[in-house]
Amino acid sequence: MEDTAILTSDINAIEAKHDAGSTPIEGLPCELLWEIFNKTPESISNIRLISRAMKSAADKFILRRISSRIVDNITFHFERCFWKEFDYLTEGRMRISINVDNRFKNLFELRYKLRQPSIQMERWFNRHDELEYWLDFHLVEDKDQLKILEEIMGRHIGKVVLMIYGGYAEFDEEKASIVYSFIQDVHFKNLECKCYDLSEDIFTYVLSIMDNRNLSNLILDVDEVRLNDPVACLLRLSSLQKSITITQNNVDYRSEDGAYHEDITLFFFGKKRFNWAPTFVEMMKRTCETLIIKSEYYSFLRKNHADLLREQLPQLNKKIWFRSSCHSYKAMEYMENEHVVKYDKSVKYYDRFLSVKHLSRLDERH
Repeated sequence: MEDTAILTSDINAIEAKHDAGSTPIEGLPCELLWEIFNKTPESISNIRLISRAMKSAADKFILRRISSRIVDNITFHFERCFWKEFDYLTEGRMRISINVDNRFKNLFELRYKLRQPSIQMERWFNRHDELEYWLDFHLVEDKDQLKILEEIMGRHIGKVVLMIYGGYAEFDEEKASIVYSFIQDVHFKNLECKCYDLSEDIFTYVLSIMDNRNLSNLILDVDEVRLNDPVACLLRLSSLQKSITITQNNVDYRSEDGAYHEDITLFFFGKKRFNWAPTFVEMMKRTCETLIIKSEYYSFLRKNHADLLREQLPQLNKKIWFRSSCHSYKAMEYMENEHVVKYDKSVKYYDRFLSVKHLSRLDERH
């Protein structure tokens, strides 16, 4: 932070001298100029205005292949229209949204402008610390433009998000293939799959993206789950991944006569009235060290299930962090085998979680 402040001060002084007819920054060696650009990317737009020489130097920096990260998230939208008669609006097209830290917006937009891709980009919204850009492209006509987009973003990003929604439609293999090819040479540490209906095809696709990647976290955000064996699928993931987050959203479960199922609050990951505790314990015995469960059906974990978890998880001889929605337990907090076992009942029912967390990880947040 101190280096950045000094560099910003230097740039302001340079610009002041430029106003008086002097541009000493032009005499700086290229390495120092690029260090200034690296430390204060938000200043590049102003530096380009100092002189033609500075514009040329800045543009060389902007157009170089970058190894640092300027893109936080990239989201691929697989949506199809929920009404088939309007599917022509999305057929053959895909939307990509890109989140960029506000500090890097000038650099990102200049990289886009100087490479002049044919895909139109627009700012969708501007938060105080982040911008989101949307790009719509045609799967056939704009396919070659994705290479330019990769050059603009760089090969290091924070998270890849697969947004797979669509009412009647099957999994779109064409879009999946294009996305898979696009991210093959991209380095990212977090993968999130948000889907209305988690099918075997989608699960296999997620596994293919995970293959040979050392991800920090896998996030599954699901509504319906139509896997042949949900338990086996979670166990497989837990053998591959150290950190897994699963969000179970509300599903409009009705019986054929239109009435809601009586056991709706006991639903999780495609199963109703199922004891998930043994599965969660088995997952934590494998590669998985962090398992976070967020469920809108907060009662799916019954008291006897929670008993099993708080008794067995601290005894695994691992520094684990387990956290799950739970609504059927009494308030507690105690230590067991260097793990803090906690259930906070002072918060709203939908924010109540059973937590088993090793002492060395108490400062971790999710």
